Amino acid sequence: MVEPKNQLKEFAKMHDEFITDWNEAMTSGDTSSLDRMAEDYYVAFFKGVDEKPIIFNKEDAITGMIQSVMHFPGAKKKFEDRAIRLRNNENAVVCYE
Repeated sequence: MVEPKNQLKEFAKMHDEFITDWNEAMTSGDTSSLDRMAEDYYVAFFKGVDEKPIIFNKEDAITGMIQSVMHFPGAKKKFEDRAIRLRNNENAVVCYE
């Protein structure tokens, strides 16, 4: 059994590599390395405490990433104040402010 601390390190490393691949895609235009999320992957954007979040499934998220690469070539993705929480051995939640 892998310790939670090591699981968190492994996930953070994988997530860092994903962000690196995303920035490389922004430069090269090749988005093939970005499609590696689990089938139940989703993204939620929270606008305010009184508004429902906007939720994108895996297909929506990949389409959005491809559009970002096409519309903003050469831009850098910047992720700050990342918090990773392991829900269990199979799932993680990543939050940004």
